[in-house]
Amino acid sequence: MLNSVSDDEDGREYEQHSSSSMPQKILMKRKNKCSVCHSIGHNKKNCPSNSREETSSSSRVFRGQSIPQILAPPSLDEIGDDNEEIGDRMSVGTIGNDSDAGESVQEVLYEGNRWDPCNIDDVRLDDEGREIMELCEFTAAEMGGNLEELGDIHHLDLKKLFHLFWSEPMCAEMIHSTNAYGRAYVRGWKELTVIEFEAFLGIVIYLGCCSYPSRVEVWRAGIKGCAHIKRIMTKSRFDKIVRAWHYTDQTIYSAATLKGLKAADPFWPVKDFVTKLSKNYQKMWIPSQLIDIDEQTIPWKGRHKCRTYNPNKPEKWHFKVFSLNCSSTGYQCGFYLYQGKSENRPAHITATAFPAHVLLEHPKYHNKGYILFTDNWFTSFQQLQICHERGIEMVGTIKKNRGGVPDNFKRKKGQHQLRVRGEHMTVRTILNENKEVWFTCWLDKKPVHILHTIPTQIGRCNREVNMEGAWTPIVYNRPTIIKLYNAGMGGTDAGDQRMQAYRTTLKTRSWIPRILSHCLNSTIVNLFIFAQTTFRNHADFPKTHLRFRDMLVDQLFEAILTEQILDPSKRHEKSQSKKAWNDDIFRRSGQHFAQILKKPEEQRQEGNKKRKGNSTNTRNFFRGNCMMCNRYTSTKCTQCGVYLCLIAENSDETCFTAFHTHTNLFGTTSVRGEISSSSDDD
Repeated sequence: MLNSVSDDEDGREYEQHSSSSMPQKILMKRKNKCSVCHSIGHNKKNCPSNSREETSSSSRVFRGQSIPQILAPPSLDEIGDDNEEIGDRMSVGTIGNDSDAGESVQEVLYEGNRWDPCNIDDVRLDDEGREIMELCEFTAAEMGGNLEELGDIHHLDLKKLFHLFWSEPMCAEMIHSTNAYGRAYVRGWKELTVIEFEAFLGIVIYLGCCSYPSRVEVWRAGIKGCAHIKRIMTKSRFDKIVRAWHYTDQTIYSAATLKGLKAADPFWPVKDFVTKLSKNYQKMWIPSQLIDIDEQTIPWKGRHKCRTYNPNKPEKWHFKVFSLNCSSTGYQCGFYLYQGKSENRPAHITATAFPAHVLLEHPKYHNKGYILFTDNWFTSFQQLQICHERGIEMVGTIKKNRGGVPDNFKRKKGQHQLRVRGEHMTVRTILNENKEVWFTCWLDKKPVHILHTIPTQIGRCNREVNMEGAWTPIVYNRPTIIKLYNAGMGGTDAGDQRMQAYRTTLKTRSWIPRILSHCLNSTIVNLFIFAQTTFRNHADFPKTHLRFRDMLVDQLFEAILTEQILDPSKRHEKSQSKKAWNDDIFRRSGQHFAQILKKPEEQRQEGNKKRKGNSTNTRNFFRGNCMMCNRYTSTKCTQCGVYLCLIAENSDETCFTAFHTHTNLFGTTSVRGEISSSSDDD
């Protein structure tokens, strides 16, 4: 867990140099310094601490484990007068720089404030040996969902719970704008209804649960496609809805107005939706005391003004999202889209402090004892000032080149790290005459610099160290603020992990469906966290994220499936061609039953009109062309979804039997009942 903290700093902070490029003077010092007891004059092979007698005498028990010894930075008295130069480098306040011995750490911060060294005490342990960290008083309500907004909704009615986040007015606005765009720009558009829109959202969620190389495979003919999805909606209809999926009606604006809107806000088509959704997220959840701000990504390789590139991300081309999350659960309490240079940011606020300024603007976070955690991209003294004005504590790793960081911690270019693992130092200053601020540096594999407004203590951490080819457990000193940072920083990553597991990537030319599908995915994650926390005592509630999504998809499909049961003409199954069926071996396996598709009673028309001559009225049944003889029939195979005749005129074998038994369908004549005897049978 510590490595995640250490990785926030620059990799050049603790470089491993080869012997060929390292100066000879430093090589001699490293060669004569013991990595076990930190003494000068011998190496770890000749160290007296490696003997069995001394190891057993100095061992101690930590969290139920026997630890060989505690390695702490040596004092100047232990080093001796012969090693004054090395001792000076290890004195307090010189972890990052080779300053003179005895010089106090005093660097001007702001308005005459100075850094002063401070002593920190050992942390207290409970009865089980766990560290007791003292935090500020927390006066907000208990973490969990807002039960006032929940009302009397049943815990298994996931569709109503979903509309607490995607409200019905928001969905109505989305349906209206989608229909307006479809009528204007999509050929052959049919009006989108509420039932069909819910089914569309269910398909989008389902495509994230089931991995397909492309959505074409979902509607693939035959048994290889998804029969459930093919019955609900055709691929052509789904593609048209994806293309027309909008939240803001663009058809009411002129070309000049649209150009001005794009220049003012590159995300203007989804701005209102993102703002309302973020407010719903914030309204429905009370976060724990620990909250964090981090960035998310929305994969997008197409053209857009705000598309960003980061080679270190899994999705290198993406939209950037700044997110405020609850550290305990990963719930997303608020977010906004990064707009780059188009961002409407006050001149006195930097880009790194602006996310905290926006996401912590709501009064529910002010003066309640919340603790904000950020990584070294966000952490700055301006962000600390914003949090201080709103009564929010802050803990964050900080880059050593940020303004206000003491010069004693800044190593010049070309200098090598000579400190040992476990060394630490804390300095203190006063901000705005009443706010104490601490700066802590601790050396793990790399130096870790943390700026915090919560006091720290000296704790312990376990590490496995390779000593003479054997991994040996060692206990190192570690400030408790490091452990607190690891506990508080990671809420956004936890939410990202849940979203990435079931992310739906709709391949479109427009970026708008990509933003909306990401918002849908984040809503499902928030809804799962909300429902799991609120209804955790109900035994019938789905325990896993996947089962939760499956149940929600079934409820979104329920209305359209009920409509199809009442009116079978609205079913959308499409059979493949006769040539494709000829190569499909699945038609000759499984259980095949004939079904007569009769219309509902209110739709029957037989007897309502007078017959003309000898014609018969058969409009009481749904009919289709037989796959074998091409005549109209009302019987259909339930498994294959193919119309087949059940009456044999000139033979004992019907078209239904021939289709499910013959190897070669083209060996069968097109006349009903006349089956070719030369065809290959099973």
